[in-house]
Amino acid sequence: MSGVFENRDSVMFQIQEMLRTERITNESGILHEIETYNDLVPGAGELSLTFFVEAAKDDYSGRDGSDLGPQKGSAVNFSIDAAYAFTDRWQVTGWYTKYDTSYEQKTCQGATSPNPCPGTGANQIWSATLKNLSDNVGLGLRGKPVDKVQLGADASYSNIRDQFQQSAVAGNPISSLPDVTTKLARLTVYGKYEIEKNAGVRIDYIYDRYSSDDWLWSNWMYADGTTLRQNSPQTVNFFAASYYFKF
Repeated sequence: MSGVFENRDSVMFQIQEMLRTERITNESGILHEIETYNDLVPGAGELSLTFFVEAAKDDYSGRDGSDLGPQKGSAVNFSIDAAYAFTDRWQVTGWYTKYDTSYEQKTCQGATSPNPCPGTGANQIWSATLKNLSDNVGLGLRGKPVDKVQLGADASYSNIRDQFQQSAVAGNPISSLPDVTTKLARLTVYGKYEIEKNAGVRIDYIYDRYSSDDWLWSNWMYADGTTLRQNSPQTVNFFAASYYFKF
């Protein structure tokens, strides 16, 4: 997952993408796209807010009459981001995104088409409500202290939960797989110095921190005896220096 906030460069790329996708070549159409996307970039002393909502629902009932397999699914996602320009040279951004997706299914290991599941003993019918839930938040800063220097920083945090919610519908009771929680944190800092109008140098620093209680990476053993291990939490520090040239 990545979060991108609107600034002059990102809006310019979006305008160019729309012009290519929609094959807009006339002057009035180009001016319309520029006016539309300009509203996403706040001017000095202005605050810009963008809100996004997406909802979906799937119903698989009566798919083949077996009452096994997918049953229904749903998804509700929304995000809000804000950008505030202190001056023409300094801008701060913030965002929050929430995902809530679920999928329900019924399974029988001993079912064979066209025979139904026995629903007894080791061939019980079990259901699962699989959910992926996440909360994500971030902050960003962009600045140009002098004409030839650009500075930027972004910080983000994600809390992701995977739930299984398994239970027996017919046959012997079962225990559900444990939930999994994953946490991601990232900090990026960069600086650019313009040597010439189309060339310059850039320095980047990235800090990543990852932790998860996923049982596949802790005490799980496969049928052949294979086990997997990982360190948790894991941290990464990345430094880079580069030279860029624009044609």
